[in-house]
Amino acid sequence: MEDLRTLNKLKSPKRPVSPSSPEHVPSAPMENPSQRYEARIEEGKLYYDKRWYHKSQAIYLESKDNTKISCVISSVGTNEIWVRKTSDSTKMRIYLGQLQRGTFVIRRRSAA
Repeated sequence: MEDLRTLNKLKSPKRPVSPSSPEHVPSAPMENPSQRYEARIEEGKLYYDKRWYHKSQAIYLESKDNTKISCVISSVGTNEIWVRKTSDSTKMRIYLGQLQRGTFVIRRRSAA
């Protein structure tokens, strides 16, 4: 009984676990910490932040410097999307990695 108590004390969660110990290795692969948002492209549609976006959809594009741009999705490629600013009709290319890292954030807006 004394041996079991000693073993349980050694395995208690109060003790810090060193990064090299086998207990620290997760059983499932962790998601990349630099990937903040879930973003992927399937069948010509963009899945971003638990919502689907498609060509000609009206969106707000927010950048890291807190600028909010009103845009329309021009096209959805395999690794990027093209958006057209409604203010001056210029096009911008947004890569999937930029959306995943949070460099740009997409918000849905009404078409009206």
